[in-house]
Amino acid sequence: MGKRLMFATWLGGGNVNPVLGLTEALRADGHDVSALATSFLGDRLREAGISVLDPPAGYLAEGADLARAVDAVDPDLVVVDFMLTLSLIHI
Repeated sequence: MGKRLMFATWLGGGNVNPVLGLTEALRADGHDVSALATSFLGDRLREAGISVLDPPAGYLAEGADLARAVDAVDPDLVVVDFMLTLSLIHI
């Protein structure tokens, strides 16, 4: 049985392609993948079969954005881009 996985990412140099490659493999193994990302990435993620959550209020996801996304998805695992340190603060 597949797991619910959620990625928090952003449109940074070199940050998107690894997420796309990893989520392709995870989806092929039967996992449900969603993402919290900047609105600029929405179409690209959807084309890859990733469920896109409401974008963060600002350019980068912060703690409240991540908490809201986790509440909405109830994921088994959350993977947060290392550049999104503000998303890990205050949760």
